[in-house]
Amino acid sequence: MSNSDFIKSVLEILQLNDSFHRFIPVLFRNSDFFIKKVDDAMYINLVSQLGLTACPHCGSVSRHTSKGIRSINLTHFSFGFFKVILVVNYHRFICNDCHHYFKEDIPFQFDNRKITVPNAQSLLLSSLKIIPWLLSLECMVSNPILCIVSLRKILLFSLDLIAFLLSSLLMNLKLPAIKVNMLFILPILLKAKLWISLKTEKLLL
Repeated sequence: MSNSDFIKSVLEILQLNDSFHRFIPVLFRNSDFFIKKVDDAMYINLVSQLGLTACPHCGSVSRHTSKGIRSINLTHFSFGFFKVILVVNYHRFICNDCHHYFKEDIPFQFDNRKITVPNAQSLLLSSLKIIPWLLSLECMVSNPILCIVSLRKILLFSLDLIAFLLSSLLMNLKLPAIKVNMLFILPILLKAKLWISLKTEKLLL
């Protein structure tokens, strides 16, 4: 198996939505492996192979001035008994044209949180399964505060995930007419999130 095929296989196993395979498995420093086990967690080292990039402030595409590489640990879904942590190494830049600071986008990071998109989707599916119980009379009678708080967290998380996935879709959509027609959904999601927050706050008072 060639090195490129091996990298592709690893990324497919991890189910990362990095279609351009910018982040690839690289050996940990002073190690012969890109995977290491610490207690009950498995750490996988991913390093960006980014070349030309666009400044998010002015749109300039260039090899911008590097401000070094930072790393962030993103919690991924588990494999068996092991929790998987992606050690993601990303670039920071100063734009050569507008001189603004910006960092490289991590396509599989969920909404600037320390979890991956696949993990967020998995958490959401698991959370949705307990909604019927949270709405049940048994839950409302035994611990109404817990039920309302848990339900609120699940609904707000769901809206955040839907908005994030929709925004990602719109960014990659090449059909302007469809993009314009879908843009109205984002404000609706924002209003729904605000409505849920206000209503549940009143119930908790």
